[in-house]
Amino acid sequence: MSSIKKLIHITYISIESNIIFLSFAIISFVISYMLLTNTTISLNSSYINTYRQVQNFDDHLLILNNSVTYDIFYDIDSHAVFDYSPISEVMSNQIFYIDNVPYTITSNIKGVSNLYFSIGNPSNINNTYSFDKVKLLKGSIWGDNDDKIGSSVVIIDEFTSNYIYGTTESIGMTINLISTSGKREKFFVCGVVENSSTQNQLIKDLSHLDKNKNPHDYVKLQFYIPYYTYEQFLDTPDHLIDANQILFYTHNKEELSHLEESLIHYNLVNYVTQQRIEDIFNQNFKDDYLETISFIVIMIIISCTNMINVTLFSIKSRRQEIGIRRALGATRTNIYLQFTFEMIIFLLISGGIGISLSLFINMFQAYVFNNSFIILDLNSILIMFISTIIFGIIFGIIPSYKASKIKIAESLRLK
Repeated sequence: MSSIKKLIHITYISIESNIIFLSFAIISFVISYMLLTNTTISLNSSYINTYRQVQNFDDHLLILNNSVTYDIFYDIDSHAVFDYSPISEVMSNQIFYIDNVPYTITSNIKGVSNLYFSIGNPSNINNTYSFDKVKLLKGSIWGDNDDKIGSSVVIIDEFTSNYIYGTTESIGMTINLISTSGKREKFFVCGVVENSSTQNQLIKDLSHLDKNKNPHDYVKLQFYIPYYTYEQFLDTPDHLIDANQILFYTHNKEELSHLEESLIHYNLVNYVTQQRIEDIFNQNFKDDYLETISFIVIMIIISCTNMINVTLFSIKSRRQEIGIRRALGATRTNIYLQFTFEMIIFLLISGGIGISLSLFINMFQAYVFNNSFIILDLNSILIMFISTIIFGIIFGIIPSYKASKIKIAESLRLK
């Protein structure tokens, strides 16, 4: 214990006498460790947040991003048992009639099966899939039979219901829609669902709209109709399921595996499952992590090299100090340990300052933006400090060895 106290005291004297030179080396380390900590926080946060989205993806679900002919579709159906929901949508300045009064307004007509409402609206976020759940507020979702025969029913969101009818109590009301080809059809409202996150954002924007602008130009109504009704309404060719996406929901993982084999057989490989997303995500994260950390490590090594130069310069100016210590009984091992210990202390101080500053900046950002995105476990901090000690030992070898080899007679003759 007493020897450690002596080393700390000697290190303090060394810092005091070489403060200018050491400051530049320490600053470079502080910047390196700030970058390292900040990168670790960002990568960990991104990984955790995205991985949560991946885990929310149902492991019985497959999303196909292809149009499929009926011949292929039914052949696939014979190999795997699944429920499915083709998803297509058209957005235009839709004309609709209420009590023979025409309205022209931007509308989004989405053709889906009833399965869509139990799974949600898939959206691709950062090469993963997130689902905006569709919550039923009034009425009911159409049944399987309505899907098959193409019933003229429609589900609207609460904003659309309030905009058209002035209330969410719109079950049983009728609405006449006109397709892009001029086809006119009457639909019965069977359900009202909660506004999507996109719709809520639109409503928020409308509440802050400039008074000189017409709010009708920014409104977007949402209509959900059975997919086959959608096909007939838009006069889509019967031989093709012309969907933006198709959700396949299998009853077990074995059926999902059979479904994948069938899709691959027909070269329909543009699909995603939980396992596929997880594999792609892990690979991308691994590549990004290695690339970023490699850059930071190179910066730390450069800083360590800079520290070696500063320490070697310090040894030249402290040769008399080394000679006096040797004359008073210090061994070469003592001198070697002194300079190695100094190097480790300098790196630990630099690392501590860099990590602390980075944590403070991230916590301040989280407080200002009300976003708890700081994810840095204790293991990461521990690894950083252990790596600092290892760097100190490795890069302290050369100057420590050089200091321990200084001869007593030569050092005491220097003025």
